[in-house]
Amino acid sequence: MNKAPQIIQQVKQIPIVDYLSSLGIMPAHKAGNQFFYCSPKTNERTPSLAVNPEKNVYFDWSGDSKGDIISLVQHLAGCTFLDAVTKLEPFSMEPPKNSFSFSGQLSTVNTSGIDIIDVKPLQHQALIQYVEARGISRKVYSRYLREIHYQLNKKKYFAVGFPNDVGGYEVRNQYFKGSFAPKTVSTFNVDGSSTLLLFEGFFDYLSAMEYYNKVTLPATVIVLNSLSNLNKVLPTISQYKRVSTFFDYDETGRKAQIKVKLAASNVTDFSTIYKGFKDFNEMLCK
Repeated sequence: MNKAPQIIQQVKQIPIVDYLSSLGIMPAHKAGNQFFYCSPKTNERTPSLAVNPEKNVYFDWSGDSKGDIISLVQHLAGCTFLDAVTKLEPFSMEPPKNSFSFSGQLSTVNTSGIDIIDVKPLQHQALIQYVEARGISRKVYSRYLREIHYQLNKKKYFAVGFPNDVGGYEVRNQYFKGSFAPKTVSTFNVDGSSTLLLFEGFFDYLSAMEYYNKVTLPATVIVLNSLSNLNKVLPTISQYKRVSTFFDYDETGRKAQIKVKLAASNVTDFSTIYKGFKDFNEMLCK
């Protein structure tokens, strides 16, 4: 039975890295804009399966195979084109459970499939190097970041965790960014503060402290952890006499800025500090 063209097109849009992670297949390393995996078809030690998340294509050097996600499933499962599309259809309807996003899109990890083994102070050298490469010093990251060890599909991983207000985490390492639900904002209250500082992501918050050479800021802070959380805090925003925003210097950030200005009377846009860069952290790094 043939598949409708629209179904095939939908299936082709599924990110290869997300699909592989849903199978418990994680990258061994990243080089340039490509992720490298040990091919699931062999017991190799040197990764030969390369994925370009921007083009959503792969190349398996060990098997001399390349193409889109449908070709990849055919290659890995040894099945026909139609069988591969059928296998992928459920992934085109909703995000695969327990998936990560390696393509720069923030995604929520279903905690029903995650076993958090340990949460402790940041001490693993690989994670420290990752955080320091983003311009964050020990005096800052030791106060705010945690080292999270967890298990997914019987495999163990570790990452940097930034806690939110309800026990969830924003999770990062060199290869992915995601969230452990429940997902919401992170608030740092200063009693009696009449000023609210709004940050889009936690690396921007940490970057601001590096920029101002502080380990805390002298006003209440809300880190949104995603602009999708902005509507949740709009009623809170209106309670402050002054609001300062540190959103990304792009169209999405400008739209969020307009929302904040409609909710509060005295709003200052601090993205001018890093004009010419995408966000505060990019300026700090460069």
